[in-house]
Amino acid sequence: MLPAGIQDTEREFRRGDMVDILDQQGSRIACGMTNYSARRSRPSRGTIQRHHVRLGYEYGAEVVHRNNLVVL
Repeated sequence: MLPAGIQDTEREFRRGDMVDILDQQGSRIACGMTNYSARRSRPSRGTIQRHHVRLGYEYGAEVVHRNNLVVL
């Protein structure tokens, strides 16, 4: 899950937390472990700009890497 694919977050989460990923209708379509907290992912949400440009560091381009993602 890249930052460009995130429309909104419903709750706070920290790096390493498991989060549910919902489609536009609110149905759970996946879950995964995050590389960034909700607070750190907000500035890049909906953009194609890489995290390290905005944050000054990078744990990967993805908020949730495919290796840490389960599609339901």
